[in-house]
Amino acid sequence: MGRRSRARRHRSPVWGSVKLEPTAGSHFLIGLRGHAAKSVPIGELPGAHRLPGSGKWSVPALPAAVDPLLDLLGAHPALEVDDAAAYALEELDELPAGTVGTVTFAAYDRPGFVVTVHPLAPALLRALAGLPGATRDERLGRWLVPAGPGATAGLLDLLERWPELHAEELVAEVLEALAASRGGRLGPSGERSTAPQPCEIRLGEGPDGEVVTVCANCADQRAGAELDAVPDVLYDGYELLIPAVPDAAPAVRALLDRADGLAVADGVAERIAQLEEARRRADEMVALSQARDTSFSVAGLGGTLRPFQRAGVEYVLRTRRTFLADEQGLGKTVQALAAVAAAGAYPALVVCPASLKLNWQREAERWLPGRSIQVVGRRSQGAVIDGADLTIINYEQLAPQEQALGELEARALVLDESHYCKNPKAKRTHAARRLAGSIGPDGLVLALTGTPLLNRPMELLPQLDLLGRLRELGGYGRFITTYARGVDLDHLHRQMRTTCFVRRRKHEVLTQLPAKQRTVVPVELDNRREYSQAEADVVAFLRERAALEQRFVASLEGLGPEERARRVRARQDDAAERALRAEPLVRLTALKRLAALGKLRAAVDWIRAFLESGEKLVVFAHHREVLDGLVAAFPDATHVLGRDEIADRQAAVERFQA
Repeated sequence: MGRRSRARRHRSPVWGSVKLEPTAGSHFLIGLRGHAAKSVPIGELPGAHRLPGSGKWSVPALPAAVDPLLDLLGAHPALEVDDAAAYALEELDELPAGTVGTVTFAAYDRPGFVVTVHPLAPALLRALAGLPGATRDERLGRWLVPAGPGATAGLLDLLERWPELHAEELVAEVLEALAASRGGRLGPSGERSTAPQPCEIRLGEGPDGEVVTVCANCADQRAGAELDAVPDVLYDGYELLIPAVPDAAPAVRALLDRADGLAVADGVAERIAQLEEARRRADEMVALSQARDTSFSVAGLGGTLRPFQRAGVEYVLRTRRTFLADEQGLGKTVQALAAVAAAGAYPALVVCPASLKLNWQREAERWLPGRSIQVVGRRSQGAVIDGADLTIINYEQLAPQEQALGELEARALVLDESHYCKNPKAKRTHAARRLAGSIGPDGLVLALTGTPLLNRPMELLPQLDLLGRLRELGGYGRFITTYARGVDLDHLHRQMRTTCFVRRRKHEVLTQLPAKQRTVVPVELDNRREYSQAEADVVAFLRERAALEQRFVASLEGLGPEERARRVRARQDDAAERALRAEPLVRLTALKRLAALGKLRAAVDWIRAFLESGEKLVVFAHHREVLDGLVAAFPDATHVLGRDEIADRQAAVERFQA
């Protein structure tokens, strides 16, 4: 990781950028600015060539390019690397060292395969050029192979002859599905071993066990509308290939119901019945993912769950590795603790932002009576972490403490504000992934977030990988080529609610919420030493005042009336003078100011996490330094401060309410 980390440096000034070619991810695109165009030796990278008319360089995304590219980035840290390119470097580094080419699948206007081959593999290049319909993209130096009968057979043959040509998982699935749909493996010229009936529906082998296939004209006439709602339907130039997945059941059932003149092969009806049952179960999970009530209950808690919270816990227990994504204020912390208790998944590990550790401790003490709880802080680094029922640690300590945390053999992992793991290259993400992988099938892995992740699908990728759900959504290749580009997001939403996503919004459960909720979030002061010194000074001051009062009263004993009256008047005059100086008030005010400043960083973290939800927020503060800190942290936010002009205040209010 040490060498690869150089690929992630962003320093100023930036000389240029390294990006992953956006269409299929088969090349790195490197653009240079200023004197870097002459000083950075891009041309020395394996397979690098300059793109005509653009001044950019294209480098094949192959394992052979990883080490030279990382060396170049390490020598020139002012080159900026985008997330996709850095992620690709990590992926390529895991491929076999002898890989000479890669094959990816792209489902755009014309579905097909993108092949990148190292220039030093001439025999493979010649064979690739001979595939039916294969064309070379001269600009990027790659080959495009259509998903047609002849090319499919040829590409399968190519992969057999050159095992060092690496195909992503999605490619292998599509190729096998295309070949199986024709009743057997295709010959070199693409002819069928068994000719299908003119209009039939049958089963073939595919990535999910079978693939339902039907001649395209029949599908258009009989189930066109239903097929439009099914993702991943492919047309290979001869027939339509319908994946045997639950969401395809209505479309294929429509074909069976309108089967006049349509030949139905053996096994089709039985398979469709299975898909319909799977669809029914999926519908049930989708409904539960947004349920507001359930008969499910959890015993032994230190409080009473609201109906929608019981439904959330039931969903968690049925899915086990899932997002708990209710809106802010709906009690994700409570639901997570209740799920751990209901599953008996102890020991449990909670990872959260540092500003929320005390809140987790407080909630756990309330909701999990009798359970031992430990909070791990900076001072715990290097120390043995005791085996408590519940261990709470912040993200910054996750990687340094990974070994000790692994020795806990946790049966539950809760990641609060899981978007902290949206960066696939971060050490915390790698540590979280390894810890999640150690959780058994009877345990729990929960990702808590209030942010609308489905609007930013690329941020979902590392979190789905962490939850172990990426394969169920089509794998990395499918995710990058479809969902990450904003394609089929409705299908992604349904698939996630079926498998690993529960979310309710406040307006949906408003009748179960109190008219107003007040929640105290305890935080640690980040200026604890300074505050403690000031606090000790104030306490000493007040003790001194009390002692003086006691001694003064004692000094009046035995005095005559006139002398006593004179001393009392003098004392009153002195008290008046001290009141003018307001020493106690000044000292207490200073203490309050230090407390406010000590909470500022935690408040900013909390505000940023809340704003991820897309909701509006009003923040009140008293001390000027705190207000200035908030304005500096959120320069685009509106504000109404005492020093603002009246017109500016009104404009700020109108902008906020717009």
